[in-house]
Amino acid sequence: MTILLRTFRFGLIAGVLLGLTSTGAMAAPGQTKAQPQADKKKKKKKAGPAKKMKVTRFVTLRSTSILYIQFLDKDKNPTKAPDGGRIRWSTNITKPRKGARDMSTAKWKESKKAYVFVSLPIRQKWVCPPRSYWIRVHFYVGKHRKFSGFKRTKFPCQK
Repeated sequence: MTILLRTFRFGLIAGVLLGLTSTGAMAAPGQTKAQPQADKKKKKKKAGPAKKMKVTRFVTLRSTSILYIQFLDKDKNPTKAPDGGRIRWSTNITKPRKGARDMSTAKWKESKKAYVFVSLPIRQKWVCPPRSYWIRVHFYVGKHRKFSGFKRTKFPCQK
């Protein structure tokens, strides 16, 4: 009987202490708890200057190739590229393997928040090796700023 009585007392004391420490019991009758920050609408910050470049998509066709490049700020929000600049790329799927373009030839695609390069060199005729293709892109602006991106894509064997 003493074990049952001791357990009952412990449960009663724990319940009273829990009730006293809760915020509802401590608040005055007309007072309500302040809303947390998560409930309030957050203002979307403007994207800052570009700190990183990412190749989001590289599509090769027999007639043309398309390249999507995205620039990110320090919080990884998509942003626009620095003014001017030039890209250089190298790949294992197109002929010629290397190339360069000015950023003035790229189109800004608002829905993807990315730059699109169309009319890159066409895919080589036979792609059965390699089974995957890749592209490495370097963006140069000024003397000291350089961004790099890399994308590897699996490719079904076609002849």
